[in-house]
Amino acid sequence: MNNVVFESPKHSRPRPKQVAIIEDIRSQIVAGKLTPGTQLPTVASMQRLYGASDPTVQSAVRYLRKQGFVQTKERTGMFVSEYPPHLCNIGVVFPHYGYHSQFITALDKEGEILSQESSPTGLPRQFVFFRQVRCPSEDLRRHHIELFDAIQEHWVGGVILVGDTDELAKLVVAENPQLPCIGFQSVHIPGTVAIQSEGIRLSSLEMLASRGCRSTALAEIGFGCKAQTSEFIACARDYGIESRPEWVIGFDPPKVDWAENWARLLFNLPAQLRPEALIIDDDNLVPAVTAGIASAGIKVPEELIVVAHTNFPYPTPATVPVIRIGTDIRKLMQAAMDVIDKQRAGFPTQDVITFEPVVESQPHRKEGI
Repeated sequence: MNNVVFESPKHSRPRPKQVAIIEDIRSQIVAGKLTPGTQLPTVASMQRLYGASDPTVQSAVRYLRKQGFVQTKERTGMFVSEYPPHLCNIGVVFPHYGYHSQFITALDKEGEILSQESSPTGLPRQFVFFRQVRCPSEDLRRHHIELFDAIQEHWVGGVILVGDTDELAKLVVAENPQLPCIGFQSVHIPGTVAIQSEGIRLSSLEMLASRGCRSTALAEIGFGCKAQTSEFIACARDYGIESRPEWVIGFDPPKVDWAENWARLLFNLPAQLRPEALIIDDDNLVPAVTAGIASAGIKVPEELIVVAHTNFPYPTPATVPVIRIGTDIRKLMQAAMDVIDKQRAGFPTQDVITFEPVVESQPHRKEGI
């Protein structure tokens, strides 16, 4: 992603007199009273306006210039930046997965593409990454001080919260109700706009049922439990498909390579003991699981149908032919940008935006990221 780094002012906060100047000028820029390209008063004029010394005014201007709100043009003076951060920067907050997430990689690549395109306002976009830290809810602000500083300093004009960030989303919304806030989450947090893909796992089961499949295994990321296993088995049964506890497994995220051994073991079993299909419910597992299937000598799709979760258009490599089903990341990101643009312009938006899963119709190999 066009990953701009926010330099938190916590180690070099301006003095009170400088803060008054900074906040006055910045608030006028954010409110649109001073538009991009507008020339600012001279330092001497600011000294008289604010009743401040030359060093105080100069320090305030330097701070605004460093944060991207002001630019100096040689021999012509000071101007509001043509691309002020509150109109160009989008904060992206993602969980600390502890492994290389293909979902984050896909968001990163789409961010690079969007950063090269102009928004409807004609301004460029830049994306700023913030990593969520696991901590008690009462410590969220302290552990995410850079995010809250960036919001307070108007250095981001919108925030996208990815995955399991519910408590952080609630705090961001509570403290900044006017800030456009998007959640790539399965649940809707009041004050945010939830953008989500509809039932990928259910769509996988529906697709298998339509092909006459009678049994399936499931591989996913996560620690799993008996309740989740029972839930999947019951859900599969609703589609007329059998599953068994020994066919359902969750892998510790940093150790997805172990999935190859599991797949090799499962599909080396006699035909009557193994399933007709396999749902790989996370694209991070696809390379290892499909390698295990290939090692077991299973013919795909003749002996086994493999359905692989995918973040389109960035599939992960598969050693055997797979049917890919998942989320169109390009549409997801574009929907988020549209919401932010509309909310900035004062237009109402939906609370929840849902996309149907993308399904490839035929199994095939495809190189990925």
